Amino acid sequence: MPPYFELGECYRIIGEHNSAIKNYKKAIDCKCFVNEKYISNPKFWIGIEYYELGIALLNDNKSKNASQYFKLSLDYLLMWRYKISDIEWRSYINSVIKYINKLSL
Repeated sequence: MPPYFELGECYRIIGEHNSAIKNYKKAIDCKCFVNEKYISNPKFWIGIEYYELGIALLNDNKSKNASQYFKLSLDYLLMWRYKISDIEWRSYINSVIKYINKLSL
């Protein structure tokens, strides 16, 4: 795996969402990835990290800021609609949409 992607993974695992996103974006900028499979593509993981960041903000009672991250997550995840299984797709998207709807009420 390319270094920036690996750094992003490490930060994701320890819950450092902003650092993970930053490193995934660096991996995209330098085109360090060659695989279009979602599991090894930083564009997919940025979507997941924006979702996790939204959850973290909700847990800190910062729902106003969380909404923008859920929407960013949705933007990134939509590009994977036909590249992952329906079960995985529904799992990710339903989670994001659930929180967007919750914040809209």
